[in-house]
Amino acid sequence: MKYVKTASGKYENAETTSRATRGIMTSFNRVGATWTGGSYALISGVVRGEWGFNGAIITDNANTGVFMDNEQMIEAGADIKLLNATDPTGKSIDLTNPQVYAYARDAAHRYLYTVANSRAMNGAMPGSVFKNHNGLAQITGAVRVAFYLLAALLLFFSVWRHLPHTVERVNARKALKKAKRKERKEARAAARAAKKAV
Repeated sequence: MKYVKTASGKYENAETTSRATRGIMTSFNRVGATWTGGSYALISGVVRGEWGFNGAIITDNANTGVFMDNEQMIEAGADIKLLNATDPTGKSIDLTNPQVYAYARDAAHRYLYTVANSRAMNGAMPGSVFKNHNGLAQITGAVRVAFYLLAALLLFFSVWRHLPHTVERVNARKALKKAKRKERKEARAAARAAKKAV
């Protein structure tokens, strides 16, 4: 790829190598008897292993098949399941299972890597110079960055809230609030009883 780079106060032609893509979608078919979105041989073996791809991999439409399992997908090395409705499998990822949690963490890492290394974060290719300062384009870009950051944070917190330590802290906080409410209620009842006795 050729672009313009500033060196010693001059503009000159330079070349750099950049990945063709940071995201791949699996096909809507099978490899043998295995759904491509859950094929370890295809995703981890070929795409991640042989090709060295480290970006995000999204499945094709997964609304139609109960065989398109979430855990099979992340264990195979894919990151995002394309859904526009409720998951037909009726299953969610069991983040209490340490092995599944590790796969989900890797998937979140790859997704965040893809967003962080996309135009949403960088704005343009290395060495690019913006000449047109269109206010609407800048606002649109800022909104896009905010949207991608929000999506990344939502993904992070959807995994974080299911961690065992987080659940324990939330339950302990709820129990403490409940105990304090009970103490206040008992103190008020005791004060009322003392007034009646007088």
